Parts: sequence; C-alpha cells; structure tokens
Amino acid sequence: WPIDINPANVTSLVQLMTGGLHIARPSWSKTSPSQGGVPLHCRLRYFDADRKRAGVPEDVTALVHTLGDTTTDVTLVNLSNSQPRTVVVQGGAYAEHRIDAVTIDGRTTDVAGAAVTIRLEPGAGARLSLRMRRYANRPTLAFPWDR
Repeated sequence: WPIDINPANVTSLVQLMTGGLHIARPSWSKTSPSQGGVPLHCRLRYFDADRKRAGVPEDVTALVHTLGDTTTDVTLVNLSNSQPRTVVVQGGAYAEHRIDAVTIDGRTTDVAGAAVTIRLEPGAGARLSLRMRRYANRPTLAFPWDR
C-alpha cells in the first residue's frame, strides 16, 4: 500500500478519546512536509493498570465530552460482561497536567497528582469530571507505576 492510501486514520481516536490534536500533513497539500514525530498534545492518556501497558484495557472505551480551562469530562465504559478492568487516567500525554480532583456520581475525591486510577466492574461505566491544572507538571515519559 502506498502511504497516501493507508486506510488507518487515528485522527478521530485522538480527538474523541484523549481530547487531543492530531497534527499531520494537511490532506489538501501534497507539498507540505510530513508532520510525523511531533509531540502529542492531548488532555488525557490512558494506561492498562493490570497489564502494565499504555492504552485503554481490553474492552474499555473512552469518550471525552467537555474540555474547559480547568475541567475535562470523560466517560469510561467496560464492555466486558465478565471481567473488571482497571484504567489509569493521566493528565496529558506526558503527565504534564495535574489532576486536582475527580467527581463521579456527585462524589468528589482529591487527587493532586498526574493520574487517577479507576476500577470498572463488568458491564459498567462512569462519567468522570476532572478538575485540572494544565501544564503544572514537568513532562515525563515514565509510566504512572514507575513514578
């Protein structure tokens, strides 16, 4: 497959799951340089806490609803009928955003860190309202469990 006909497109996933900007060559410009390898600018990043890897756990979906100056609203759903899943939600691609608090079902919990861990029971979901301070932390490539 020639690179310009590749059917894989991550733009929608970056925007809807992470609240981010996908930076790539404009589709209308064949002469612009490729923007591959640029930093990912996003509000959230996910990790599978059980498998110790980047990305949402198997059977888990995420949808960012709202982006504000100090808030981000996201819904997480575990589509598995039999297995609970544990998701680490990190502020920013490089933990550069501090999550001050998370509100779920009207209950607010202080976090004061770069990430929060959420356990989703089988077939369950949760809408998280994250109160954040953007660009409050020094960026890092370290996984949440290695910090």
